[in-house]
Formats: sequence, C-alpha cells, structure tokens
Amino acid sequence: MALDVLGASYPGIVVCDGSSIYDIFETARCNGHPLARIKRLLAADVDGRRAGLTDVRDLLQPGLALRDRASS
Repeated sequence: MALDVLGASYPGIVVCDGSSIYDIFETARCNGHPLARIKRLLAADVDGRRAGLTDVRDLLQPGLALRDRASS
C-alpha cells in the first residue's frame, strides 16, 4: 500500500518498523517497535537472553527520550 500511496520515486524518508517491504524507500527505523518486542521477550524471560536484550533496550531508550524532548 505504501508504494501505491507514495509512488516508487518518493523523495522522502519512510519511518517504519523494519519490515523488508519498505526497502524500496529510504527508511528510518522506529525505536518503539523493537523496544516493544524486547519488553515482551523480557517478560517471557526467553532462553536466558536478558543481558543482551537489556543492553539493546538501554541503547535504544534514550532515542525515545530525545524524541519526546524535541516534540515538547
């Protein structure tokens, strides 16, 4: 649908969840989607991967704080 709406020559940046269907556009990834996945995985405590997940979470969360500060 994005291709139908924007067209193949869309000159802007598409902010998306990382799905490969957007690869035809220049993209910026949304921090919220991976953070939501990490939250679910941490709650499930899958295969003892907490340390790696918390490292990634701690890397991405400041980006959301910057976004919130910039929009206020």
